[in-house]
Amino acid sequence: MGSDLGLAFVTPNDDQAKALARWHQRYLQQTQWTADIRGYLLKKAGSEVNHNVLEVGSGTGALLTCLAQEGDYQLTGIDIDPHSLRFSQDQHIPALLAQADGYRLPFAEHTFGVTLCHYLLLWIEHPRQILQEMRSDYWRNLEAVEESGAGIVTEYLVVRCG
Repeated sequence: MGSDLGLAFVTPNDDQAKALARWHQRYLQQTQWTADIRGYLLKKAGSEVNHNVLEVGSGTGALLTCLAQEGDYQLTGIDIDPHSLRFSQDQHIPALLAQADGYRLPFAEHTFGVTLCHYLLLWIEHPRQILQEMRSDYWRNLEAVEESGAGIVTEYLVVRCG
């Protein structure tokens, strides 16, 4: 896989590429912190039944990289930032990538068995709107976990199709 959905992603300039590489390393570290809860939630969401997984706000592809190593998933990642998507593409992550807005998910209902976001809600202005989009238009069951550490609240969200 490792391809896109027919879109040309914008190549970041040198400074942007260096910043994305630094962020990517941090995001990989975050995926290690959440590995146990991710495994638990994916199992609970039934990912072993439907292997189609969507990550909303996939950024540099750190979580998609982990998911590719952890299971036999058909992965799709969406992000609004074309530079992050190009970085993901250049990492040869085995996932379909698309530039899309989490406020308006561009997929038909029941396309994915599981959708998730990882450290997304803290970056966006209206997290409840994305949650509403995910809940009302696409998926039946919502599993959310918030972890607190060092005074920072993070989230891990996994949603199972109905």
